[in-house]
Amino acid sequence: MTVEWGSGERDTRRARRASRRCVSLVAGLVVAVMLAAGTASAGHDVSFRANAIAPPHGYKLQQRIVVPGLNPGGVTSRAPLSAGKLYLLRVTGTFFTGLGVGPGFGDAEYIFNPHNGHVIDRCKDGTDLGVGINDTNISPGQAKTPHWGSFRRSHVYTQRFPGTGARIRVDYHDCGYGDNRPHTQQPGTGPLTLWIYAPTG
Repeated sequence: MTVEWGSGERDTRRARRASRRCVSLVAGLVVAVMLAAGTASAGHDVSFRANAIAPPHGYKLQQRIVVPGLNPGGVTSRAPLSAGKLYLLRVTGTFFTGLGVGPGFGDAEYIFNPHNGHVIDRCKDGTDLGVGINDTNISPGQAKTPHWGSFRRSHVYTQRFPGTGARIRVDYHDCGYGDNRPHTQQPGTGPLTLWIYAPTG
């Protein structure tokens, strides 16, 4: 059935179509800006990023440390973690760790290939991969401290950590640092970062 529209109705429909096109254009521009800033990636849910860095209830952010991935030297926190207080340590993000069985990226505990789903937590020589806290022993077969738990596709890992009144040392355990690129990440994840949360009470 053919419907004839009056001039007023035609104007209204044209205005609605123009409005929808404007909304779509603005949405596209927002996504483009997010992609350029590294806060979004095609086909990747980035909502975890805001949740990952928001202080958990009852905690406040004490320090943010980008984990170095070019050598086992590591870095030390600016301030000590007070004795008798239970802190939360959260690691987010990834970085490129080399080709291996394909383009690999490392997070707090694992190296993974996003294209074929291959995930490992140790090198062939037995080196325990990932972020270490107060543990600079990268000898093959040595269990790294801490173990951040099962593989998480969000690449967000959290551990409770009792303060001792001393600063903490943060490093990345690997069996080969030569092909690491700390400034290259799995899209949508951001740099490998340790967040230290102190209790507010």
